Amino acid sequence: MTRMDAALDAGSTPAASTIFVKRTNYDYGFKMYKHLEETNMTYMQHYIRSTKFALWCMKMYFVCLVHAVFPFWFTDTFSNEVKTLTIKLEEEEIK
Repeated sequence: MTRMDAALDAGSTPAASTIFVKRTNYDYGFKMYKHLEETNMTYMQHYIRSTKFALWCMKMYFVCLVHAVFPFWFTDTFSNEVKTLTIKLEEEEIK
């Protein structure tokens, strides 16, 4: 029985922040390391790759936004970029 479970059984109510910190720090830490092992990446490799995806998404957001206002600009940009990204991800999966 954990300390928190004992406190709840005794009728006291721990602060919500205590419950949040106690429960999620372990859970997120374990899930993070499990995910990194599954992807076979270090933390920094994962961080850099995720950041590149985020920047790509931001770039595509602006491309689509401009295209929405000016349909004659960036007519094939988004679809070409998605195709390129798909090819890169498939190549990564094969390695």
